[in-house]
Amino acid sequence: MCLYTTSKKVRVAKEDMDCYKVMVEYSGDNGWWMSPYQGMAYKEGHTYELGEQLQLMDVSETPKELRYPYKVEEGFHSFTNSTDALSFRNALEARFSRLSIRQYTYVIVKCIIPKESVYVEGSYFDWGNNFPSFCSEKIVCEGKIESGY
Repeated sequence: MCLYTTSKKVRVAKEDMDCYKVMVEYSGDNGWWMSPYQGMAYKEGHTYELGEQLQLMDVSETPKELRYPYKVEEGFHSFTNSTDALSFRNALEARFSRLSIRQYTYVIVKCIIPKESVYVEGSYFDWGNNFPSFCSEKIVCEGKIESGY
């Protein structure tokens, strides 16, 4: 997942910020999840740190990126709201079932970008959709959101 932004502005969270990740659920709903792109394991109640500063890359010379001249690849990517996370989850499920690829159970996990954590706000693009997103140096996994987002 890459986050694109129009500003090179890196922010510091003034308070804990809610965010949402779409993840693959391990069988048995045991509070372990895996990120669908990087395959990183996440555990409910745990805090994760990048261990380095977010790197904003200048991609303004790339023709298709003219509207969003900066990109962040490394960091903890999340959606700014549960509605967009749900839309993305539904798109993943539909895409992979149409492509006859093994179907996973995708879930939405509520997370927190902790107060005083560094983050960037921007957009994640997926098959024509533009999702408001964050990329942060630190994230806390709170737990899976049940149906009725």
